[in-house]
Amino acid sequence: MDDTVIVPARPAQANEDWGLDRALTDNRWEAILMARDKQDHITYLAVYQTAASAITHIARVDKDKIEPWQDSRDPRKVVLHFDGPLRPLAHPIRIAGGPGSGVQGREYTSLYDLLIARDIGDLRRTDRE
Repeated sequence: MDDTVIVPARPAQANEDWGLDRALTDNRWEAILMARDKQDHITYLAVYQTAASAITHIARVDKDKIEPWQDSRDPRKVVLHFDGPLRPLAHPIRIAGGPGSGVQGREYTSLYDLLIARDIGDLRRTDRE
């Protein structure tokens, strides 16, 4: 079962006030569009840094603190609060393909698959259970 959401983190722009640096400080990730049935199963959030072309960080989600995003009328847009700090992975999970093979939007996987993956392609195999 997919219990982990992977979100892309793009390099910060001067006009943006959200990103990996702030998530590391605030222990949350804002404005994730996620169906209600997915919200009920998410236990972890993993961060794919586009500049590094790798999944580099993970945090446990506080299931009691999944709340609506304040600037949206869409109930699928939420804030995931962490149950502790966002931590770097011991071995970042890199892309194994050419352009476009990185994480473009949110993706789902299991913590088990994330921890044994050699590269992002391992997370996308269709024979995962």
